[in-house]
Amino acid sequence: MNLPRSIRNFYFVLVSSLLLMGICLLPQSALAQSQDLTVVVLVNSANTTGYNTNSTAPGTYQMGPERYLVHLQVPYKVVDVSTTAAMDLSSSQLIIAGHNGLNPSVAWQNAIVAAVANGTGFMNLDSDTGIGTQSHIQTMFHATGATLGQAQTSITIPAAVQVGGAQAHYIAALQRHWLNDPAGDITYNYHGNGVTTIASNATLLTGATGTVVAELGTDPLILTSTYGRGRLVDFTTYDYLHADRFGFVEGVDDLFWRSIVWAARKPFVLRGYPRIAAIQMDDNEVGVMSRVPDMWNTSLTGTVASDGTGGPWMPQLNLQVSSVATGDTDRAPMITAINANNLHASIHGLDYGSGGDMYWNLTVPTTDAQWQANVASALSWKAGSGGTDTFPKLSRSMVAHYWDISDNTGYEMYNSLNIRYITSPQAAGTYYFDYPKTVAGRTPLGPFRIYEQPPVYPVDYDETFPFFYADDVVVHSVAGKPAQTFFGFATQVGQMAGRFTRPDALWPSSTNNYTVAESLNQWEYYMWHFWSGMEPVQIYTHDGNNLDQSTVADRQSFITQLSAWFKTNKGTHQFMDGMGDYLRARNHSLLKSGTVTPSTISLTFTGAATDADGNLIPTKTYVFYGDDEGTLLSVPGFSNGGTYSFTNAAPPTMQVSPESLSFSTTVGSSPASKTVAVTNLGSGTYTWTATSNASWLTTTPTSGTSGATVTVKVNSNSLAAGTYTGTITVSSTTAAYSPYTVTVTLTVIPTTASLVGSPTSLAFTQQVGTTTASAAQTVSITNPSTTNVNWTATSSASWLTVTPASGGTPGTVSATVKAGSLTAGSYSGTITIKSTSPALTLLIPVTFTVTAAPVTISTSNLNSWTISPLGGLSNWSSNGSALSYNGAGVAPIYSGSANWTDYDLSVSMTMPVSNYPGGFRGRVNPVDGSGYAVWFYPSDHTVNLYKVVNWNISNGFTLIGTYNSLIFDASAHTYLLSMHGSTITVSRDGVQLITANDSTYTSGLVALDPSNQVVSYNSVVVSNASSLAATLTASPTSLTFSAVPGATAAAQNVSLSSTSSLSWTASTNAAWLTAAPVSGTSTPATVAVTASAASLSAGTYTGTLTLTPSTGSVVQIPVTLSVTASPSAVINAVPSAVYMFSPVGSSPTAASVSVQNSGTGALPWTATSNVSWLTPSPASSAAAGTLTLTPSTAALAVGTVMGNITLSSTNATAAVTVPVTLNIGNLLFQDQFASGSSQWTASPLGMASNWSVSNGSFNYNGNGHTQMYAGSQSWTDYTVSADVKLTNTSNYPGGIRGRVNLTSGAAYAVWLYPGDNTIKLLRSTAWAIDSPGLAVVGQSPTMLLDTNKHTIRMQFVGSQIRVYYDNTLIISATDTTLTSGAIALDVSSQPISFSNVVVQQ
Repeated sequence: MNLPRSIRNFYFVLVSSLLLMGICLLPQSALAQSQDLTVVVLVNSANTTGYNTNSTAPGTYQMGPERYLVHLQVPYKVVDVSTTAAMDLSSSQLIIAGHNGLNPSVAWQNAIVAAVANGTGFMNLDSDTGIGTQSHIQTMFHATGATLGQAQTSITIPAAVQVGGAQAHYIAALQRHWLNDPAGDITYNYHGNGVTTIASNATLLTGATGTVVAELGTDPLILTSTYGRGRLVDFTTYDYLHADRFGFVEGVDDLFWRSIVWAARKPFVLRGYPRIAAIQMDDNEVGVMSRVPDMWNTSLTGTVASDGTGGPWMPQLNLQVSSVATGDTDRAPMITAINANNLHASIHGLDYGSGGDMYWNLTVPTTDAQWQANVASALSWKAGSGGTDTFPKLSRSMVAHYWDISDNTGYEMYNSLNIRYITSPQAAGTYYFDYPKTVAGRTPLGPFRIYEQPPVYPVDYDETFPFFYADDVVVHSVAGKPAQTFFGFATQVGQMAGRFTRPDALWPSSTNNYTVAESLNQWEYYMWHFWSGMEPVQIYTHDGNNLDQSTVADRQSFITQLSAWFKTNKGTHQFMDGMGDYLRARNHSLLKSGTVTPSTISLTFTGAATDADGNLIPTKTYVFYGDDEGTLLSVPGFSNGGTYSFTNAAPPTMQVSPESLSFSTTVGSSPASKTVAVTNLGSGTYTWTATSNASWLTTTPTSGTSGATVTVKVNSNSLAAGTYTGTITVSSTTAAYSPYTVTVTLTVIPTTASLVGSPTSLAFTQQVGTTTASAAQTVSITNPSTTNVNWTATSSASWLTVTPASGGTPGTVSATVKAGSLTAGSYSGTITIKSTSPALTLLIPVTFTVTAAPVTISTSNLNSWTISPLGGLSNWSSNGSALSYNGAGVAPIYSGSANWTDYDLSVSMTMPVSNYPGGFRGRVNPVDGSGYAVWFYPSDHTVNLYKVVNWNISNGFTLIGTYNSLIFDASAHTYLLSMHGSTITVSRDGVQLITANDSTYTSGLVALDPSNQVVSYNSVVVSNASSLAATLTASPTSLTFSAVPGATAAAQNVSLSSTSSLSWTASTNAAWLTAAPVSGTSTPATVAVTASAASLSAGTYTGTLTLTPSTGSVVQIPVTLSVTASPSAVINAVPSAVYMFSPVGSSPTAASVSVQNSGTGALPWTATSNVSWLTPSPASSAAAGTLTLTPSTAALAVGTVMGNITLSSTNATAAVTVPVTLNIGNLLFQDQFASGSSQWTASPLGMASNWSVSNGSFNYNGNGHTQMYAGSQSWTDYTVSADVKLTNTSNYPGGIRGRVNLTSGAAYAVWLYPGDNTIKLLRSTAWAIDSPGLAVVGQSPTMLLDTNKHTIRMQFVGSQIRVYYDNTLIISATDTTLTSGAIALDVSSQPISFSNVVVQQ
């Protein structure tokens, strides 16, 4: 068989792959542990709108999803839920709910849920709003309903789910940004029908959870989630597939097929198309053979990879033959290239005739005679002068000039010109320049254009939108000759709504104003547009006015770069007739079904995988083992179907069944064992271990390999009666779907009789004044030992009725309540179930809440409402029935009782579909506005439930619940905020949206809480309200008095308040303690409390003030009286004054003050500050100790600030004030020696090697007098400080210098003399301290210098020089000799360390 190069290469790759995959061409029998690779598509034939096989009135399934299934060749079977009983679907890899209005029975819904829980995927294409009430949707998607979204006209892929996004998703992984595209979301706008844009509506699942992979406008379009072991995809509509809205081949085909693959259990197969590409180059110009050979020049294209991808291009020239006549310079090299199988050629036209002059007669179809003359002319051209001038062959694929083919050309095209494949989106007999074209004239071909065709915009002779088709095409023949069937195929991306300037792929050229980058962008987009949709691509381009305009450099650069991209993206080159062979073989055969076992994938095909002449053509099929791009299985050609088997390369995949076990036995015995199977759904084997979480539950064996049976044993001999739950966990480190958990339930039945009720308690609620019995609630009465026990039932309360009065086990009793004359409140009762033989009693407690009657708060005017402290009452108005707010910002109004606890707040509101209309509040504290707020965000489809702390919501809120799939409109809707205990719910029009639990606020009134939109509140009703019992509250909750013997302490007041007014009495339990008045008739009130030490000696006394309200609990306040002798202590603070320094914006280290007692007796003391920036700690102490002063300078500017710390004591004769001075300056210099000493320079005295840096300190070894200096000669007034640590207490460790003259070394120096217990301020005249002229400017008092770290600081202000030791001023002097200079670390004959050197100004 002499195959063309493209097919030969492709065939070689396929055969090699067959051998590598271990393919068996013989039919295979099914093995155990098999899964069905055939997708189950559920339809309902009773719904002919959704499913109708009549091609003249197809259902939406046939027009939409089925087109993809046919295109992708997903092996599937249609199951009609209206005529087929529900079946076990758990062996299928994927279930598709095929169309709107599927309406599966409850049995079918349960079958879907069971299969998905076990790992089967589910793709929901049913967007009927009724799905919100169907149990499988509610169970798997956690939906509580479904609503119709707003009209939308765009599809968006959010940036978050794209590659590299925060929620990158497999389904969106092929979506790309192209040249000049904005970053972020990718949006595709509907194109409409050429006149108007027709919108679509999504069906939104209320409360559904998952990831939104694509959006329809602002609504979800594709929602993904999981349930059990299965994956879920919900398409909220497939209406967008209609050609007059958006349609197929528009850039989002990948979202559909990848949704299928993602959802399906793996492995999963579909045939699809590999990434094959052919080049259709029309209209050759002179010199074409100097240009096109670059396309197969491997130095530019690279070579073919081992998997068949990349390598030389395979162009087809569609010739105007007049330019390649005998003798033309291009003819001979073209023939050579064809003979070398580098190039294919076909006849495009004879001589560039507009409209076509080969298969068409310029503007009209050819007559039979004209056509046959054209064929003769073409054959003559082909033969040329004979010999090497004869074209060896023409391509079996043709493209007519302007697509124009006369409908009498079939026989000769097939038999004389050997044409088998046609590229034309026009039917034979259709003229390119006719507009508008008919539906029949636009080739309604498969897979996508069978039922609908996208519009062609006026006046567009080309197809306006991208297309792909692959289908049989019939062309009639001249009189007396039979019609011929060809295979038609084509892809064209077009101008993409202005993305590109021409529909053909442009080569880079200055003439066409296209750079290499722009050409790469168009060609890559062209290919990716189809490849991402799992479609082949036929690149439509030209030589004339295109390639011929490109420079050699641009052309070759373009080919090199595109070839690299092509190979990276696994593209395979094909000649056009090779592509035709593949597409025909693929479309004339069908992947019908498949199965998979742990070792083998078996695929069954029907039809014939052959080219147009019956030659067998190998094809490929994708198998997906995970969220990947698939592995290509090579399938040999066949003429009459067949089943082919491949090695299953899926990883080991665990399955354990059943996943639950139930045991039952009597006390003192154990039940028979049961088994579970540990199997492998993947390839190979895996090891596993089994563990139990209950001591009574064991397995045998506890480990093994896949394919094992595990015995589960229960040892219940020692267990008491009851129900027990345990789990067996089967785990593997190498198997997918590990671990599996088997739930085990054990019921141990007692041998002695007992009475058990279920439920164990009842709760009723009824409105006050109700005279009819409530709905009955039942209690099941059982005896776990299973013998019959006769019983009687009685009620403890007149409002509680129980029936029947007697019965036996098992049995039930029904209870009802009636409020009657009961007042609002909570009541308790009991149902007593009693037997006499044996003597048993069962008590069922009953709680009955009688709620107040609904309270309607008028919205006809503002009389019932109070404006909050925020004001804004003028922005409210009423039309007589509703309250309106003008949108001028937050301005709540409130009403009701602050005592309301549990209640339902119903508010009817009208609002615009814009964000920030506000909302309303419940359990509101009227003082600060804290409570629960329901706020609306219509543009975002969102309702939020907040916990707020203030009337202005912006001052603090916590989100405790949200719902983000609500459709808002301008109509009135009723919203319900229910608050019962800690459970809070929000509903709209009876549909619950939010459930939250929060116990922060327990009572409060209601408020209307508008914001920045015009809103109306049409009605406000509070129902089922319970109120707080009146409660007395006293403040403060304790009292402390102090006095000296014989004196009376000053009176202190206790404030009384309550939730409602109460009468009260006040009493004390000690003679020294009095209260006045001793009673009151209302609250709020004030009680004055006095403590007298008239007859008391020194000591501590305790008593109690008792406040007794007319209702509610007694309040007791503890009182302490300290009687102290006359003060004898004397406070002494060391130091007596504190000085602190800090660069602006930072805080200095805290300072310490020693609080000492210079007197006698105890010294309890308190410390207070008179400035906000200074905090003393502790604020009080029972004895002398250390006081820490911490400044906070963040809000202070440059300058000096002062404050006072006052130390006082109840046992001291006088308080002491410690002045604190804080100097804040700009930071000039700082070195903490974290990275060496690079900021310092050795003085002329040298000895730099004696210095070292370690642990943040600059250390000197004491080997002689020298300095290290830093800073500027220009520094004048500043403060320099350094933390200094001495090694010993001998004299001459040195110190620091300031105002250093960098030339002479003259400076002021602070030197430490530990041996003399002093510090001196010196004025030196040179670097050497002992140079003539050295003067002592000042000296500290005698002080002990130790080896701890201390801060030495020198401050210069004009002629004033101050020296500080830690935070104490020790020297103050005046000297005018030196006015400016740098700083230095001054050392001598003792080791010393410096750290944290700071200069501030």
